[in-house]
Amino acid sequence: MRPLTMEDIKPLDEYLKERDERRRRAIALRNRRRVTVGDRVSLGFENRETVAYQVQEMMCAERMRDPAKIQEEIDTYNQLIPERNELSATLFIEIPDQSLIRQELHRFAGIEESVFVALPGGRRVQGEPDEHRSKERRGEETTASVHYLRFHLGEEGSRQFLEGKGRVAVEIDHPRYRERAVIDGETWESLADDLRQP
Repeated sequence: MRPLTMEDIKPLDEYLKERDERRRRAIALRNRRRVTVGDRVSLGFENRETVAYQVQEMMCAERMRDPAKIQEEIDTYNQLIPERNELSATLFIEIPDQSLIRQELHRFAGIEESVFVALPGGRRVQGEPDEHRSKERRGEETTASVHYLRFHLGEEGSRQFLEGKGRVAVEIDHPRYRERAVIDGETWESLADDLRQP
């Protein structure tokens, strides 16, 4: 999937005119690309459209008009766009009771290294956490509530995904959190579209 360029991003004033409609479409897209795994974890799978929306929203939040700063945001967020034969996801640990955040994040330490895409035939592709964030936390007994993962399926894995509608799942194999969720329906279709791109 090709990265975003400045041509893909609307100037702030132009974007503000259509922001409500873009937000509505972005929420619908994110809902289609979200997989809930158990009662505490969800994965939002990223693509060019989800990332472009994040860049535009950062521009709004910062009232950003300087092309150099916008390019910086594009470069940062481009790291979330999957490459060919890959899936990329943002993992969220959802903790409704704010008073339990520290305790719950301690419970989930290491979860970023325990997430797999399970393909038909028994093959599992482990998500690779963002290296920079991983290194920052190495040796700690807690974790962050948001992680960025890449699943390198390769050509064979992509083929298995595309032929495995209804038989592909996200699995979390963590000592304190073992859960599984099938990727199906609109979510599978959306991710399959990503994998079909050259």
